This record gives sequence, C-alpha cells and structure tokens, in this order.
Amino acid sequence: MKVTKYNKVYEVSEQEVEKQIRILADMLEMNEDGEYTGPVAAEVVSQEDINKEIKQLKEKIKKLTERDNDTIAYLLVWTEEDAERVRQERQELGFGDLYDELFEDDAEEEVFSKPVE
Repeated sequence: MKVTKYNKVYEVSEQEVEKQIRILADMLEMNEDGEYTGPVAAEVVSQEDINKEIKQLKEKIKKLTERDNDTIAYLLVWTEEDAERVRQERQELGFGDLYDELFEDDAEEEVFSKPVE
C-alpha cells in the first residue's frame, strides 16, 4: 500500500501493518493485565496515566485497522527528516551529546524509508 509523508509517497506492505497491529495488541493486552509497557512502564504513574496509555493503544490499533495514512506513515515510515527532528529535539532538551555518548557503541547505521515516486 502507498502512504504519503512529507509530500512524498512510500510503499508499506500489508504484512508490516498487520505486524504493527499485533505488536500494539500485545502491548494493549499487557497493559490491561497490569504488565505496563511504553511510558507507563518507566515510572510510577496513576491509574489515569495507565488508562490514557490503554486508550492511545486502542486508537492506534483502530487507525491501523482502518489503514489511516497518517498513522501508518508515523509508525512505519522513517525518513531523514524524522531523524533530524529527533536529533534537534534531543539537543533542545539538552541531552543530545549525552545520548550520543551513551549509545555510541550500540549505534547502527540508520535505515531510512525510500520514496517510491
């Protein structure tokens, strides 16, 4: 299937979308069973935060099931623009250099999605 991001067209397979739905469904089930994932797993949070995370997971699953372009592009298309935005955000938050130092040995070459048109 074709999705657009930053005014470019990318190809995303049905298998990738279905895999992402399964991952999110597993995360949802874990959160509902009290085994927290995502942001709620990192710290002590309120039931309201947990409910918010569950709601967000349900919404992402729904949008992926409906094949929502923006959701698919956000979750499954990684561009150089995305990488630059993340680097910029880290710098603005003041831990860009620290992040680079901490993960220097684990650094893998980034693989970017390629536009098809």
